[in-house]
Amino acid sequence: MSDRKIPVWYLFAANAYLICRRLDQRIEFGFKALQNAANSAATTIHEEAKLRGQANAMGREQKSDEFLDFITYDLRNWALDDSSSAYEDNLSDQKTAVRRAAFLAINPIFCGLLLLRIRILLHDEGVGVANEWSTIHHAGYLYSAMRQEKLLSTALGSNGSAAVDHKWTDMGFVIKLYGDTRFFYGERPRGPEEYFKQISLTLGYSVTNFASHRRKSQAQHSKQPKVLDRLAPVSLMFRELVVSPNARRYFNLIDIQKILEKARLCSDANESEALADTATGEDASLEYVPKHADDRANTQKLSRGQAYKDFDCTPVQLLTELRTAIHSERIELAFDFLRFHRSCRTLLLDITRELKPELEAAGARGMYEQCELHLPITVGYIFITATDVGHLPGLSRAKTWPKNSLLAMLKAARVVQEEISKTGDVEVKALEEGGLEVDV
Repeated sequence: MSDRKIPVWYLFAANAYLICRRLDQRIEFGFKALQNAANSAATTIHEEAKLRGQANAMGREQKSDEFLDFITYDLRNWALDDSSSAYEDNLSDQKTAVRRAAFLAINPIFCGLLLLRIRILLHDEGVGVANEWSTIHHAGYLYSAMRQEKLLSTALGSNGSAAVDHKWTDMGFVIKLYGDTRFFYGERPRGPEEYFKQISLTLGYSVTNFASHRRKSQAQHSKQPKVLDRLAPVSLMFRELVVSPNARRYFNLIDIQKILEKARLCSDANESEALADTATGEDASLEYVPKHADDRANTQKLSRGQAYKDFDCTPVQLLTELRTAIHSERIELAFDFLRFHRSCRTLLLDITRELKPELEAAGARGMYEQCELHLPITVGYIFITATDVGHLPGLSRAKTWPKNSLLAMLKAARVVQEEISKTGDVEVKALEEGGLEVDV
């Protein structure tokens, strides 16, 4: 401030601090929110550590547990509900923990930064692990195909019981977060043959494998397997800042473009909801669920000159748009992809065990004993027997395999129904319990 002009960042920080001072008795809300999120994260981390131990015992190559150590340190030192339980044998450490809790209780801004750090780490790791195992993608394709074939609907019972349409709320919400064009390979497939072809393309196989004139028997690869993108692009811009010790502390042109583009999508979504609510006479919701995720995927990157021309704004306008964009990403960042990955993995393993006789007859003897490595084969078998396609890349059709048969899919659907009835809406309920309104 050598020129005696007060910078915008200073005014913004001072204003945020003074607002917190006016909260009075409500000032501890940030610490309570941090505690709730941290305890949920601690449970997720504990279950993930057990899963990785089991996977290592089965010979599954795993990523480094550096992530587990890193985030556990954060939870233990800052955010766990009982700040003194971890230090019962060390009085000095216990006093330090109590002082930290007292500090957090009167500093909601710092609580928010810690909460952002924890959620960014969990989101980044959760999507990464789900992509490594392909669990969410495979389960999503299978569930969508079953819904289309109406295999998850229970008919009207003879005793007068009502028909039940089993919906996997969590999976439907994830597909909605991404949009059809980002979750599936282009548009949502229609029919078993399209599902079979799309999941093969998702695994990285070339479209030439399905050409009628193809002569080569060996499956052709075209690129890397399709993966789920990280959500919350604006919030993840701050990953370096809240995780790395030597992070950059400035916005570049690409960052500003992300902020304004996300804010525009939020504005478009809110306008659409307001028009719909006006027509139906309902109150507009203040919460935002990214219903226009497909628009985000189709947005073309602007050149540097176009960006300067189209995204011209003042620092105050930029801060307003940044606030809007970050607020809109709360649900995306709070969704526990790590826990949902484990739910999908459990479901696919149960389906693999249920189809053990069919898979053995298909020549996959022993795969059910180490089925973490063969989940794509299970889903591929279900789709290939439901179609008349001649082969699956990496799994040639045997002469004895059924064609145009939904028997394997129907058998798997019973497993899906059972799993949905137990854990079908765990993640959505967790978001609602955290104070977020979820539109499913």
